[in-house]
Amino acid sequence: MPQKHSLTPHKDFDFPLKGLELFFPGALDEGGLDAKVQALEVVFKELEEQDQSFAVFIEHLINSPIWQSWDYAGNPYKSYCLDLARAVDHLNQEMIEEPAYHSRKHFQDVCLSLTILLMQDLTAPNLENMDLQWSIDPIERWILLFCAIGHDFGHDGSINRLPFELEKVSIERIRHFLLDQDCPPELMRDLMPMVESIILATDPKFYAHLCAQFSSKKVEHERVHLMSALMIESDLFASILPSQGMRLSERLAQEWQSHDPDLAKIVASPKGRLAFLNKLNLLSAQAKIVGLFDILSTVKKDLANKTEQS
Repeated sequence: MPQKHSLTPHKDFDFPLKGLELFFPGALDEGGLDAKVQALEVVFKELEEQDQSFAVFIEHLINSPIWQSWDYAGNPYKSYCLDLARAVDHLNQEMIEEPAYHSRKHFQDVCLSLTILLMQDLTAPNLENMDLQWSIDPIERWILLFCAIGHDFGHDGSINRLPFELEKVSIERIRHFLLDQDCPPELMRDLMPMVESIILATDPKFYAHLCAQFSSKKVEHERVHLMSALMIESDLFASILPSQGMRLSERLAQEWQSHDPDLAKIVASPKGRLAFLNKLNLLSAQAKIVGLFDILSTVKKDLANKTEQS
């Protein structure tokens, strides 16, 4: 009989949050883009090598100095974040085998990426002409973390046959989770429309539509659109990195092998990876400050050179 997949919780593990101070604006400027890429590769690789439960990871994350600095009086989301992570653990531990890509390792990557993006201070003295509407207030930060924890809640490794098919499953699981937690009705009314919009935006086929919202001449954008853009960038952050991104492409190919072998073969190839990256249009000021725009451009150039030589 197949063994159920589980991660063993460890209270004392070498957690890579200790290196996150490297990603405050300006910390790695002297080393240039190469230093940023190397530091990012290291922190994601360290996280990948940890063997803790998702809930333990989230517990350490929300109690880190970074997230503690964003906490506020009466914050209801801190406990919901931890309990949602526990619910994700419980569900995924019941799986015979977690999806190769859409596993709790991916959920950790997304939460870590979100943290790094939110660390980018748009008002730092060395930054000029940053669009301050990208400033994310404490409530929005915790809502984004909650969405990051649950954005693929119950993902079975399949591919959407209909628009938003898997995203809607995650939303319904989150809705039932909040009802089980006796979430106050007024908070549910305020929170769930935002959760729905942000998680639905992670369907890759919605990406062009969201980008179109930012290509218009509107000066002010809806807060949920700004938050959705940050959620998508968090979802894709690790996949943009040269080494980690290649590993993740291979995992996605493994996950898709039984559903669409031809697509799996494409996504694992340099040409397929380049096609994926060429579709990305980063939007946030945070992604620009941390260097993700430049990393994406450099990785695309390197892949283009490789594909031309092959």
